[in-house]
Amino acid sequence: MTDIGELRRLAGRDSLFAALPEDSARKVAALGKARKFARGEALFQQGDAGDCAYLILSGAVKVSVVSAAGREIVFAYLSVGDLVGDISVLDQRPRTASATAAEAVNTLVILGADLQRLIADTPELASAVIRFLCARLRSTNELLESDRSFQTGPRLARGILRLLREHGHGEGESADRIDFAISQTDLGAFVSLSRENVSRQLKDWSRAGLLELKAGKIIVKDREALEEAAEGEF
Repeated sequence: MTDIGELRRLAGRDSLFAALPEDSARKVAALGKARKFARGEALFQQGDAGDCAYLILSGAVKVSVVSAAGREIVFAYLSVGDLVGDISVLDQRPRTASATAAEAVNTLVILGADLQRLIADTPELASAVIRFLCARLRSTNELLESDRSFQTGPRLARGILRLLREHGHGEGESADRIDFAISQTDLGAFVSLSRENVSRQLKDWSRAGLLELKAGKIIVKDREALEEAAEGEF
């Protein structure tokens, strides 16, 4: 049985479960059937039929597309308390992106028809889903702005700060590490930089004391300096 209280405690502040009253959260979880995914395993592929959504109980999921030139573009990372695949469930159209387990992931699989009925019967759930989708859209807009307006350092710093805000270990602005390991290739795909540029910048910041890299995880040592780097001031 899913521990709703613990799930809501672990959920990121922009996650669906963080926005839901506990009673509504229980109703959503009651619809699901448990399913596990190994690291690198696909939950679904871009273009697949969208007949279900996945509520993440543990782990992290990468949401990405492949461009016409064959380059992977990572839109988001989702983790505990987030819903994956909700767009196709709501508009009943094919998947807009692929979802892949960034590490071992435990989920609850919720059939689209069941989720739609619950949303129709539960106004507070409908409002929470709208806020959740709006938060994701804002984050994507910020990422696009960084792609167009900033050079390597500020762009990478903004990407790390976004991951820290959404998936950081700690409360709010005191979060100092991202909860899951992320490769330099995937981090590059997230901020539209090459792996080589990401590696070079991370090494520079590590030597300067801004952050530390440990077993693929990023630990921020000087958040103020990283925020300055995000504005091009470091």
